[in-house]
Amino acid sequence: MPESRKLAWQCRRGNLELDLMLQHYLLHEFAPAGEADQKLFRKLLTLEDNQLFAILMGDTITAEFPTSFIDKIRGIRHQRTAEF
Repeated sequence: MPESRKLAWQCRRGNLELDLMLQHYLLHEFAPAGEADQKLFRKLLTLEDNQLFAILMGDTITAEFPTSFIDKIRGIRHQRTAEF
């Protein structure tokens, strides 16, 4: 399976808000992102939904995922939900 399809599948979650944030980042921000951010995104996708949600909502702060990276995904979330 090509990596893009694998990543798209990993972006599918049990929570619609996670789906929207992750899929939008993958489709619009992943390719132009630097190698470091791409690596962080791949690692982020290995988390369980509850951990991922807590990190992306700002309830959990971890040194493993820098705030600057998480803020990029959060900013996309606000932009995306504003379109609805």
